[in-house]
Amino acid sequence: MGVENKYPIYSTSATWIEKGMDHPNSTSFQTMFPIGTTIEGARQDAIRWWDAYQESTGWNKDKPPLGDRLIGLVSIEVRYVEHESWVSGWFQHITRNVHLSDDEILQSFSDFVSRKTRQNIRNGHESTDTNFDSKLPYHCLMGAEDEWRWKLCRCEHCQKRGVVTIDH
Repeated sequence: MGVENKYPIYSTSATWIEKGMDHPNSTSFQTMFPIGTTIEGARQDAIRWWDAYQESTGWNKDKPPLGDRLIGLVSIEVRYVEHESWVSGWFQHITRNVHLSDDEILQSFSDFVSRKTRQNIRNGHESTDTNFDSKLPYHCLMGAEDEWRWKLCRCEHCQKRGVVTIDH
């Protein structure tokens, strides 16, 4: 297999207050960055994301953009997670290992799933489910354990972003 790079992954969490809501709203996600990206670079990216997010309506197209409903940002936090070859999305995983062949990508992803499954078990969890009694982290694979679900994507959108995606 070609060289499998591992990239810095940062987690972004944002909390805000909207008009007409009696509790704060929040979201969080992880992003894989190019090699060498620092926490400060990830923070700058989070601010750019927040600026764009305020212009969106999110999943509810019947609502006005968030910026029109916003009272204020409570917090936006960025933290380093790990260097890894894949990062989780919503029923997908993404890598920047665009130089690998399709077979190498699939092998890389298989190795990643096995590695995270073993880590989950070492951390006191089931291979595919969290154990709430364990204080150690659980890595949710969102169905990636089932190889038959894997759909490799190198579409134009992925190419523009410089990534390869496996949907599952």
